[in-house]
Parts: sequence; structure tokens; C-alpha cells
Amino acid sequence: MPTYGDRDYWGPLAERAMASVEAQTFRDFELIRCHGEDIRSTRNYGGFKASGEWLVFLDADDELDSNYLENSNHGFGDIRQPLIVFSDENGVMQSIPFYISPGGGIQHANYIVIGAPVRRDLFVDSGGFDDYPVFEDWALWLKLVKHGATLGMTAGVYIIHDLPGNRNGTNVPGIADRVRGDWGS
Repeated sequence: MPTYGDRDYWGPLAERAMASVEAQTFRDFELIRCHGEDIRSTRNYGGFKASGEWLVFLDADDELDSNYLENSNHGFGDIRQPLIVFSDENGVMQSIPFYISPGGGIQHANYIVIGAPVRRDLFVDSGGFDDYPVFEDWALWLKLVKHGATLGMTAGVYIIHDLPGNRNGTNVPGIADRVRGDWGS
């Protein structure tokens, strides 16, 4: 679970995320919590340090359903898209249908959440996350698919907290086209 930048901001959020990991029904996992200057290098540090077969990058402002890891073991694919639930700043939950296009729709839009389980060996062999201001998870998924990774699904539930001012709402002109150009073709 990576955090970066302002510890005072991320601390309380990370505690909620940690509690969701500690509540997992599947207990055979390694938790690596690290803090750094930027999200890319912090995620890469944890991913390369991990020793398990699978990686799940849990953003500190998100949560895992208590059966997330157990259900993820019963999924399929090298990258396993979980079910997604959004929680707004008032705690209102909304289920979002997820979409996996057998025709390679990942090149057109990022529908795979950061917390999707991914095979560690593929992550390491790919060199991990690249340096993008946003969409770095999408760039990773595209890079892995380009090198033969299969997309699949799991019944695990990943809870995204849509907080005001988060990076996902950041408008970085041209970044989606850059990601597509680097990895999507």
C-alpha cells in the first residue's frame, strides 16, 4: 500500500485502507506499506520488494471488501478486474458495472482499477510502473497486455473513495493520447 507526499493527509486514509486489509478472510498475504516522494517509485518499490505470486496495489484512499483476496484467488487471467464500488465523500455507495472487451477495449479506455490483482512475475519483467502524471495504472495494463498478459475477472470488490481533489480528476491535456501512443498500438 503506497502513499506519497503529505503524511498528514494520507495517514488517516491509510489507516482505513489498512483496516480493510487486516479484515481479509484470506490470511496468506504479505502487506508492504511504503511512503515515498511520488506514487510511481513508491508503487514500484513495493512491487519489486514483494515475494508473492500476485500483487494488489491498494491506494491508501480506497478499501478492499473483506473477501477481496479470497475471491481474487478464484478469478482468471493475468490481470484480474474486480467488481468496483464507488463511495462518495458522504459515504454513499454506488456499484459500477465493469466491462472487459474481448476485442481489446483496454486500448480505448482504462476500465481496470489500480487494485486489480496482477501476476508479480509479469510486473517485474515489465519494469513496473512508468512515469506518467496520471493513468500510470492504465499504461501498466497496456504494457502487460502488449507483452501477452491476459485480462480476466474476479468477484473481489474494490471500494474506490471518490474524494475531492484526487488525482483521478486531474486534467492533464494529452496524457491519454500519450499513454495510448506508448503502449496501446
